[in-house]
Amino acid sequence: MSIQGVGLLVLETVHIIATTKNFDTLKGRYELLVERLDTLRKAESNQQYSADINTSIETYKSMYYDRPLQEFEISSVLKPNIFNAQNFYCDALANCINRFTREQINEIGNLKSENAKIKRRSKVIEKINLAKNELQNKCSSTPSYLSALNSLEQYKQL
Repeated sequence: MSIQGVGLLVLETVHIIATTKNFDTLKGRYELLVERLDTLRKAESNQQYSADINTSIETYKSMYYDRPLQEFEISSVLKPNIFNAQNFYCDALANCINRFTREQINEIGNLKSENAKIKRRSKVIEKINLAKNELQNKCSSTPSYLSALNSLEQYKQL
């Protein structure tokens, strides 16, 4: 895959990680991001790198014209050696679970039977616990670990 293609894929992947509410999507995309960032990091010293990445950015802008690039998305491809993917992932993980949980709380409120509500709460708590384990395993050394963990703790009494 060309650097332009990898750059475009990284931009798309960073956006998905930052906005998804699906825990499995987040984890899978993070693994992809780590692999592709490694490719960009190795290529960053190449003279053609900047031009290739600018082409990736322009392609992204034309494909997703209604989705302006954020600074963190641009820095992931322009400065891959500086971009802290692990810290980004940890913040995104907490945000993902928060989005998921808020959505589920709204849906639980619309369920008719108490049994359905209990089952749904159980599934949500299970996802929150999976996210906590993921935070512990992948994020305990990051600056955002405690704030991410605290944001998930608010749902203890679901």
